[in-house]
Amino acid sequence: MAWHLRVLEAGGLLEKTKCGGRAVFYPKYLRDARTEKAFLLLRNENARRIFEFIAENPGVQQGDIVEFSGLHHDTVRWHVKRMLDAGLISIRRGGRNSQYFLGDVGKMIISGEVREIPSKFIEFLLEKLHSEKLNPEIRKIKRNMVVIKLKSLEPYEADRLLIIDLSKFDFRISGEGR
Repeated sequence: MAWHLRVLEAGGLLEKTKCGGRAVFYPKYLRDARTEKAFLLLRNENARRIFEFIAENPGVQQGDIVEFSGLHHDTVRWHVKRMLDAGLISIRRGGRNSQYFLGDVGKMIISGEVREIPSKFIEFLLEKLHSEKLNPEIRKIKRNMVVIKLKSLEPYEADRLLIIDLSKFDFRISGEGR
């Protein structure tokens, strides 16, 4: 698998970033390193619960998070720092008290913006497919989906469809239908 990832990275299809001592690969132009780090953080149940609590209760303080989660204050501080670095949450300092709110990346995740396919990604993908002589033709384009027909040059070979559908990815706050 490592070899495949290196080949895709060398071919310009994937980018790599480090998060928590791990290498994280993601599609070039589809998302950015900060968003991928945020997704990696949210895989942790404690981080996800803290994030959901902040989303549902903007302006909470660390003591409120500790009380809600039942976690040690050092554990909460560790998760909060990582979420601040990833842009999942933001902080408003006021004397000794700090309040936590959704950050830019957190708002994008909650709003569903991360399920949108940027035009820059589609342009990049078409360029790559053209360079590989795959004769791409856009068949359908939506906010969160693109369907590209790859026309065969060989008479005995069938055309193929490349479908990228981000609508299946979902992140809901516990109060929204869980």
